[in-house]
Amino acid sequence: MPQPGDLISSWEVLRPIGAGGMGSVFLCRDTLGARIQAAVKVNAMVSPEGRQRFMREVEALSAIEHPGIVALLSWGEDPERQLLWLAMENLEGENLEDRLERGAMPLDEAVEVFTLLARALQHAHAGGIFHRDVKPANIVLTDDGPRLVDFGIAFQQDRTRLTTENQVPGTVRYMPPELITASVAPDPHSSDIYALGTILCEALTGRPTIELPDGLSDGQRFAKVMASKLDASACDPGPGHPAHLRELVRRSTDPDPAARLDDWDHFLDLLEGRGAATRGSSRPWAVALGALGLAAMVAVGLLIIDRLAVPDEAPETATPERVEPPPEAPDPAVVTQAEPVPQPELVAEPAVEPQPEPTTVVEPSAPPVRDEPPPAVEVAAVEPPPDPVSDASTPVAGVGEVLITVNGTPRTVRVADLVLAARDGEDTRLNTTTGSFLCEETITDLDRAIADPAVLRVHRDFLVNAAHVTMVEDDFAVTSAGDVTVSPRYLEPLRAAAGL
Repeated sequence: MPQPGDLISSWEVLRPIGAGGMGSVFLCRDTLGARIQAAVKVNAMVSPEGRQRFMREVEALSAIEHPGIVALLSWGEDPERQLLWLAMENLEGENLEDRLERGAMPLDEAVEVFTLLARALQHAHAGGIFHRDVKPANIVLTDDGPRLVDFGIAFQQDRTRLTTENQVPGTVRYMPPELITASVAPDPHSSDIYALGTILCEALTGRPTIELPDGLSDGQRFAKVMASKLDASACDPGPGHPAHLRELVRRSTDPDPAARLDDWDHFLDLLEGRGAATRGSSRPWAVALGALGLAAMVAVGLLIIDRLAVPDEAPETATPERVEPPPEAPDPAVVTQAEPVPQPELVAEPAVEPQPEPTTVVEPSAPPVRDEPPPAVEVAAVEPPPDPVSDASTPVAGVGEVLITVNGTPRTVRVADLVLAARDGEDTRLNTTTGSFLCEETITDLDRAIADPAVLRVHRDFLVNAAHVTMVEDDFAVTSAGDVTVSPRYLEPLRAAAGL
């Protein structure tokens, strides 16, 4: 191994700063520019697997650039000493593992740190690169924010996997349980989400999510921990934490990969408190619309009662007058028995606002016969919802519709008419069979609100109705509104939904 003063290409070794299974790391300065320093990783392994593993990190880091990922400066080979080396930016700070030894992170700090980490992994995944060993020791906290390091076992899409047969990549505490049971290679995208969700739980609580047993070999420890994960429930930081962060941790660490959160947009939405990831969740605008709808129904009911009370001019005195006369008692019974014939006319007429006859409907509500009022009030309360749609202030989404906001005004759109939704800056462009327009809902909001299985997210920026897809190729789909980019993992689900 190099010693202080030795040269690695143009890098002069100052001192060792770390060592691991993938080689040693030295603090070096550039002899061509003395003020330039770097962390130079040196690998003395000469086996084909060791060389491939080292070059995988070089390939991964050279393919991605993000403020949350350590930057690659240069790399090369020293044939005389049979060394491979790569120079990365020198990061000043402690790793997250050391930080968590002092306890939980403050909530604001945790959200800020994990937002950048999630965006870094989202960026890497978009480029087809998956870390596969996300853990606190591979996260360095600098003054400029966290950095992901050590892409030595990264997996690059469309390339041969690095690991040899029966060798499992990653660190057992942060591995998803399907790694021990999967008959095929687990999804590296889902593995990175599981790992980051687990680390977030540890950052919020200040303690590991699982204790590693002592006195066992590495293989025994791996088998024991992974078996316990299969039987355990998802991680949960506990009731002392915000509901949206608890949901994020639970959904991203679900032992069942099919139920696990699988989208970085959803991950970031929950992390930043922009709503629940499950369909039908209570978002602020939904609560507001629900309150408006309830208020509208109450107002309509009060208006009807007020109109029905107009002929008596004194509602409080009119009620006793109707209760006291004995001759009135048979009348409700007559009305009740004859209801199938005359009542539809009486119920329909209040919408046309006739004044005299509604009193017949009100009279049964005052006497002990209480069977009559519920149908009259219930029918009146059910009928108004269609009318507010034209008012555009309190629209109600019916079956097969989705509620959106356009220029601050709520409106409904038929899901069957939706062809595709595309992210467009802060707005979302909706292409439907009846036209194209911008709405204020994000792709994520629409994805949560639409329950129709024919409408699929096919890319982080596109939502497509498979009913309008005519062809699916390797990386795009043809719709009646034009071509749409499709991420590789969504190709087969889209083909199946489109019947192609």
